[in-house]
Amino acid sequence: MTADRTETAAPGFTATGAPSGSAHRDSAMDETAELPVTMRVPTVRDGQATETAEPSSPAVEPPAGRLPRGAVLWSYVLTIGRFGTTAGVTIVMAKFLEPADYGLVALAMVWVTFAQSLSLHGTVQAIVQREEVDDSHFDAAFWTTAGTGVALAAVFAIAVPLWAGLNQTPDLIPICLALAPVMVLNATVVVPDAILRRQLKFRSLSVRWLLAGLVSGVVGIVGAIIGWGVWALVAQQLVMTTFSAVAVWIAVQWRPRFRRIGPALRELRQYSLHSLSGFFAYFVAMRTDALLLGPLFGPTAIGLYRFITRIPEMLNDVATGGLAQVAMPHLSRAAPSREEFDRYAARYIHTGTLIAYPALGVLFAVGPLFLQWIGPQWTPAGSAFQVLCVAMAAVALGPLMGAIYQAAGRPDTLAAINWASAAATVAGMLVAGALFHDADPGTQVLAIATTFAILQWVTTIVALALMFSQVMIRSMAAGLRPSLPAAVAAVAAGAAGPAVRPLLHGTNATVGLIVTGVVAAAAGLAVLTATEREVSTRVARIVRGRR
Repeated sequence: MTADRTETAAPGFTATGAPSGSAHRDSAMDETAELPVTMRVPTVRDGQATETAEPSSPAVEPPAGRLPRGAVLWSYVLTIGRFGTTAGVTIVMAKFLEPADYGLVALAMVWVTFAQSLSLHGTVQAIVQREEVDDSHFDAAFWTTAGTGVALAAVFAIAVPLWAGLNQTPDLIPICLALAPVMVLNATVVVPDAILRRQLKFRSLSVRWLLAGLVSGVVGIVGAIIGWGVWALVAQQLVMTTFSAVAVWIAVQWRPRFRRIGPALRELRQYSLHSLSGFFAYFVAMRTDALLLGPLFGPTAIGLYRFITRIPEMLNDVATGGLAQVAMPHLSRAAPSREEFDRYAARYIHTGTLIAYPALGVLFAVGPLFLQWIGPQWTPAGSAFQVLCVAMAAVALGPLMGAIYQAAGRPDTLAAINWASAAATVAGMLVAGALFHDADPGTQVLAIATTFAILQWVTTIVALALMFSQVMIRSMAAGLRPSLPAAVAAVAAGAAGPAVRPLLHGTNATVGLIVTGVVAAAAGLAVLTATEREVSTRVARIVRGRR
């Protein structure tokens, strides 16, 4: 398990306003477009607000219907690089650790994630969404967020014995206490990070976050190899958080000041209250597995589930997380023109599904072989892994829909969706826990994954229907039609796995994994080439170039 700054794999939707620094992207982009965006950020000098341009490169507005290519490119550099390091670290550490180790950290991290996610919402989301902000808004958001982080860390430290007793795992106590400082560090970093993202300065963030992932990954791997067990995961989390916090403060020029924050806080409050309401619902839906099923199933089943969830989560983070990071500030600037907003929002959805769906199809095909290749301790979760890949096709849309709702100034609708999803998730997980309390861990994980998949698809369909009826101009059918080739490609890639598996009987696990992956990827690419104009154009360019 690696550091998670934003959870994307969950019922409910949230805009990605801060880095998915973990643990956590545009083949549909026009190659010739020069698309950097100049953000005008009001600052206060001598008591008067002035606007200063913050160009990432020469100021050129995006052509109609196209995305801010410069910002999206660097966002993908950030997320793809982090995906590579995180995936590599996760896989290597999993070879030396047991599911129970991951389960212990998941149970400890549930409240750390609560504090961390709370920091990403409320006043910080209002800063990203507002058209005009100044240093007083930054100061108000920083001091309220930092104060909340310190308070939550103190409460967490006091309540740790109660949480460990509820889960009947005394080993949780030292792990939770060691992770408590993470709450404070995360709370102090979200405002400077939001400033950089508001300005679309993803280039400034990329190298620093990648270094944080590499350094913490090396610490975690070394700890796992020399026998630290669960403490290798704890050490990795602490190093990641500390290094990332230092990196962001180096990258941003703004520094907090002591001042009267009441007026600025009141300006942010209305939007913040809706965003916070949505967050609480999102957290309940997102962490129900650890909150409710930890005491019922124990750390082994939760460890299996969190690990197999993490793999497609990382894929989705690459596919749509990078887009969502750009979509929130970009669409917020486009919101005054409903036609322009609709055009860009549809483009984000199309691009995200074009990347996510075929990749999820390949992951579905290789999933059981992948777990077998990592180690026998993970093979009981093979079927659940494939079910989660189906669920993640719905999850992939979550960050983009969250960004669209937030940018359109509709956090109230987003909050209502999340609360409905949270209630359904709690009920569904309680039923799964009651029915499969005495089952083996593999069956328990499959029950959790199936419940998650059903709830996620129902929630996503409802959220899409509301979004296209209340926020978008085009109909739901027109908005989703461009994503059909990607969905068909996913089915083709997923079907290729079972089709080729009989031919690989008796082969080495590594060979079987590689061959299945290549065949699945080829099947998905063939469908995209035949049905998606932009993909076929790019494939044709590559072929002509090689000739």
